[in-house]
Amino acid sequence: MENDIEPVVKLNREPDCCASLGELKPSTDLTIFYKLPLVLDDNPPEPYPEQSTDYMSTIRSKENIEYVEMPFELNDESADDQRPGRQRASPWPEIVDKLTTANITTIKELIAVIKSYNQRFEKRNFNILNHYFKHELSEDEEIHFFAKTLPKMIKLAIKLPKLITQPIPILKRKTNHTLFFSQQQLASILANGFFCTYRERRRTPNSIMLDINFIKLFSDPTYGRKTEKLACLLNYFRRVVHKKPKGIVSFERRYMLPKEIPNWKKLNIKLSKMIVKSSEEFDKKGKGMLQINSTHKLVSADYMNYRTSLDSYRFASCPEILTIGLFTEALVNNEALVITGIEKFNIPPKFNQDYDVSEHNYKDKRPFDVWGRRYTKVISIDAKYFPAEKIDKQYQLSFINRDLNKVYCGIMDRKGSPAINRCAIYTNNWGCGCNRGRPQLKSLIMLIAASTAQRDVLYCNTNKYQTLTGLTTLIDKLHSKEINVSQLYDYLGQFDDYVKTLEPGETIEPLFDFLDKKLDQI
Repeated sequence: MENDIEPVVKLNREPDCCASLGELKPSTDLTIFYKLPLVLDDNPPEPYPEQSTDYMSTIRSKENIEYVEMPFELNDESADDQRPGRQRASPWPEIVDKLTTANITTIKELIAVIKSYNQRFEKRNFNILNHYFKHELSEDEEIHFFAKTLPKMIKLAIKLPKLITQPIPILKRKTNHTLFFSQQQLASILANGFFCTYRERRRTPNSIMLDINFIKLFSDPTYGRKTEKLACLLNYFRRVVHKKPKGIVSFERRYMLPKEIPNWKKLNIKLSKMIVKSSEEFDKKGKGMLQINSTHKLVSADYMNYRTSLDSYRFASCPEILTIGLFTEALVNNEALVITGIEKFNIPPKFNQDYDVSEHNYKDKRPFDVWGRRYTKVISIDAKYFPAEKIDKQYQLSFINRDLNKVYCGIMDRKGSPAINRCAIYTNNWGCGCNRGRPQLKSLIMLIAASTAQRDVLYCNTNKYQTLTGLTTLIDKLHSKEINVSQLYDYLGQFDDYVKTLEPGETIEPLFDFLDKKLDQI
């Protein structure tokens, strides 16, 4: 079968292809939460600044900039006194007191403590959390968690004001901004999510963000595969509380300005190499490449619900990505998230197997760059969703353009590095599955965007129900006919015209067959 042929072409991987990063400095669009210069040793980087700033006064003094509301800061206005500037006591002292004074030895006691300081969840049943501890853990594992892991998780959580000592800018829509955190800071943020210490988000039409509290993971009428996700999360905490992680992770929100959007009709750029593999080991084979992660516009939302997508698999493998929910607004068109440096802690089950931490615990040995980040780059981008009754509308050029722009935004090189220094892209059936994208179309969208960005592609066909038989043959034919980006884009436009001529319910000719006939006419 053609998808099982081993690649014979060498593709660029980091760090082998990397150019120099230069010196890391804070700027108006780059915020660093640890002390520079960075010293990579056995200790986590020191927070910056050394002393906590006055969170609220800093937030109120800067116009047009919004920051994350942390659990340890004062409320800006009292519920009983609506005069501007009136403040009420922070709930943080109560949270710290309840977590540190309670002798928590059972899951029932832990849930009671969480409800005691976060009354929003008083009526939630925490059924997933209850089920996991009562039915998935052995007696010895449960004793170890409450005696060894939980006390250290509490210490990690209440250390948050000492680890995050400056306001966290919200990665807002239509902005370009990058945040650099130490892994230890991210661990404390996630520990607070586990203990549900964050306040309710104030949603507005212009600011849609997730609730980073793990309440949806803990409590839901639908089990799905949530216990496996919870197992991965608890394995992460077991690891980070017993050995502090020392690396750095950066989160870059990218917005592609209108002037940066390629004119897809006029790109005389040759098509990149695309190697096709049929494999479920999509993360292993993508080492050193830009790894495309198909996600919800609210990144990490699928992890909290019952879905078992590859997006969920990625977040289960690397729980640090879950912190995105704290400081990131929902993605809009022409936007992407680039996450660099995350550590892989788990090899999750394939969502059809039982989870055993001893079998699925993972030790990430990837090297670090000079900025302290592992050579792991994940591009989180959301494909267009199509309802079942409108699934064939995805062949319209307007929707093709939307997804082309989305992919290109995530993989483009703004630094102008030579192509030899650009690592290849590693992707699976991006935009298929829950979004109902057609794999034949999405694979060519990926090829066009990658070629424009001057990056090669390793395409991993992971969906056994939506095979891409014929992709390698088509790619070879496109290359042999010397088809360029604009020509392939034009063929997609012709296919759009063809689909519009069909009567409702009429069978659509496969895209690859349509293109094959067009290429035969050359």
